[in-house]
Amino acid sequence: MNVSKVRIEKAESYTYPGIKEAIERIFEAFPMELEGKKVAVKPNLLLARAPENASTTHPNVVRAVCEAVIARGGHPVITESGGGPITKASLAHLYEVTGMKKAAEESGALLNEDTEAETLLYPAGKTTKEFLVLRAIRTADVVISVAKLKTHGFMKMTGAAKNLYGVIPGLHKAMMHKDLPGKPEFASMICDLAGAVSPALTITDAVIGMEGEGPSGGTPKKCGLILASDDPFASDLAASAIMGIKPEDAPILREAIARGLIPDDPHALHYEGAKLDEVISPFAFPGNRKTILGLLPGILRYPIEDGRRAYPYITDRCVSCGRCAGICPQKTIHKGKTHFEVDISHCIRCYCCHEICPEKAIDMVRKGRYPKNGKRH
Repeated sequence: MNVSKVRIEKAESYTYPGIKEAIERIFEAFPMELEGKKVAVKPNLLLARAPENASTTHPNVVRAVCEAVIARGGHPVITESGGGPITKASLAHLYEVTGMKKAAEESGALLNEDTEAETLLYPAGKTTKEFLVLRAIRTADVVISVAKLKTHGFMKMTGAAKNLYGVIPGLHKAMMHKDLPGKPEFASMICDLAGAVSPALTITDAVIGMEGEGPSGGTPKKCGLILASDDPFASDLAASAIMGIKPEDAPILREAIARGLIPDDPHALHYEGAKLDEVISPFAFPGNRKTILGLLPGILRYPIEDGRRAYPYITDRCVSCGRCAGICPQKTIHKGKTHFEVDISHCIRCYCCHEICPEKAIDMVRKGRYPKNGKRH
């Protein structure tokens, strides 16, 4: 196993000169031949929210990456599909609200408006051997992933590897959740997807991440860091240590370790920049409670924890926009008398509805405490 390199840059704020210097040091640490090449710059734009919400990659990080690509003769195209249906109008709105339009204008990058998809074959895949991905990703010469460090209700954490799920267009992501409802098979698919897309560089925005009910309903968490690696799993392994969780507790990392892609100890990686042990900043995780389960070995703990996973519960904050119903792969969300409601009898707990809700109106409730028939009292 090759020892992957992770660079940790300190960045106390999103003030642009400091961000630009940090990104430039990263590009110097991971040299690439970009002259004349089309470079897909893939941020995390889960939904149309302002950067201050911490749900999406900050535009100043994306701007600095695009400028670094241009300085090396490349042609950056900011490329993302977001959650829900993908249209030119929805992309334009997504880019505008998240600050990507401004980042493109200031850097000289383009914004991808192509909503078409193509098949990307990956014969080496363990769970998935082909993917439907955005044509802009399929036809790019180089992919640079610009992720956001956040907690995640389904995968525990989302960073470099999970960010690549955004190359799958629109509602097709929800369909993949339906086909792969369990954590192990979904994590295995993400590992295959990372191999298929094979980003040349991954940069993770952890200046301000998200903790708690991530990846969209949590609260901002300042880390003051930017992580970088040419290996998305190595980047996430380092991030797990920073967030304060064991790698085996994050399904994607657990699968990557089982495949021999990364070591099981974050300290086994090669680090540049800041020292790992000096930047630990423990996150609060969804439903995080200290229980006796934590004393059990993983082989016994994981099935119990999976059985105790919460279900989405639509609260009084619901404004009946219907986005949750539109994205649900199982079609278990329906309009009630005054609001949308979840029929948990067929819910696969993919949490797509939780991720896409613009009002943070969906809470997580364990089955034993769930109101009868999924209805609100």
